[in-house]
Amino acid sequence: MEKLAKFAENAYPPALVILETQILTMETTLLLLKPDALHRGLVGRILTRFEEKGLQLVGMRLMRMSQEIAAKHYAEHVERPFYPGLVSFMTCSPIVALALRGPDAIAVARRLMGKTFGIEADAGTIRGDFGCSKSYNLIHGSDSAESAARELGIFFPEGTEDWDLITSPWLWDAE
Repeated sequence: MEKLAKFAENAYPPALVILETQILTMETTLLLLKPDALHRGLVGRILTRFEEKGLQLVGMRLMRMSQEIAAKHYAEHVERPFYPGLVSFMTCSPIVALALRGPDAIAVARRLMGKTFGIEADAGTIRGDFGCSKSYNLIHGSDSAESAARELGIFFPEGTEDWDLITSPWLWDAE
C-alpha cells in the first residue's frame, strides 16, 4: 500500500493505478448500417456512439449491396421465409459497411446495438433509442469472431486500415 501511495503521489498527471492485470482481446467487427438508417439520417449519430465508446474505425464503405454480396452474407438464411424480403430490403438503397476495432469489440458493439427488434430493445441502445419496428432494425453486427472474419472478408476484401489510435492507452487500459 505504501508503494502505491508513493507512486500516486509522484505521478503527474494524476495516474490511474490498475491493481489487477487485464488481458484484452482485441477484435475487429463488422457493422452494417442498413437502408433505414441512411434514409432516416442516422449514420452520423450511430457511428458517434461507437466512437464515443472507444471503438476504432478501421474501415468504412458507402455501397449498394449487390445480389451476389447479399447471397454470400445471408447464405445461412436462404431457406428461411424472410430471406427474399431481407435481400430485397438490403439491396434497395445504399448501406454503410463499418469495420471497428477494440477490446472485445464484438460484444461491445452488440450491447450498444441492443436487442434485434427496436420495440424490445432497452433505452440507451441504438435500436432502443431509434427504432420501434420488427422489420427495420437499423444495424447489423457480427455475432462472433468467426462471423466477423467471414463478413469482413465479404465487405472489406482488400482488408482494413491498420493505424495507431493515439488515445488507446486512455481507452483500453493498454500500455
